Amino acid sequence: MKNARILAAVLLCLLALPSLASAQPVDPRLTEAGWKLLTFDPPPAQFRQLEKGGIEVEAKGSVAVLYRGVGEAEAAKQILSWRWRVDRSDIQPVDLGRKERADRPIALHVGFEQDDSTGDFMRSLAARMTGAPPPGRVITYTWGGTQAAGAVLVSPYLGDEGRIVILRPGDAPLGQWVGESVDLKVDFQRFFGYAPPPVAYIAISADADDQPGHTLARIADIRFQGAE
Repeated sequence: MKNARILAAVLLCLLALPSLASAQPVDPRLTEAGWKLLTFDPPPAQFRQLEKGGIEVEAKGSVAVLYRGVGEAEAAKQILSWRWRVDRSDIQPVDLGRKERADRPIALHVGFEQDDSTGDFMRSLAARMTGAPPPGRVITYTWGGTQAAGAVLVSPYLGDEGRIVILRPGDAPLGQWVGESVDLKVDFQRFFGYAPPPVAYIAISADADDQPGHTLARIADIRFQGAE
């Protein structure tokens, strides 16, 4: 069971497993736009294209990751901005620095290309087995958890190769759009101590399977921009 959980964590952060993808829980318009789905043992969360742009994600005792690759033009820009909101969350906020019951309504993951200091045996093996790009470091910007906004946690699944940044805690107001802007170069340097390699992918996830619970969230206007 422990090994199964480790492998699930590896695949969650790899975010590039065509063999595990299923189009059923994903709006076909998202698939056409290049988004792919990664699912696990529970029934997957649902991802829907919003009419005015953006993505709605709903989890009912479920978890899933929607991801897409980042092209060279986007990867060259260090500022990432977006808007998001949570409309429903009946899960209890928990310490996201621990694996136990680590549910949260929405997160935006940024995966970087592998460099000489990344890619432990398990993650590299999973990448070779699936034909996915080699794994690199991951920064997860999260809405949820018990920590205050601005808290930075070491990923309980990736260890030193991953960081979780709490942008909005689990008790943040519902039903309100909130804008975010992060400097990926500055954050990577601060968290890992050296200049970042290019961004490889971005991903959106919802996780409500451990407690379990029901969450509904939206994210829109995800943009890479150059530094001012």
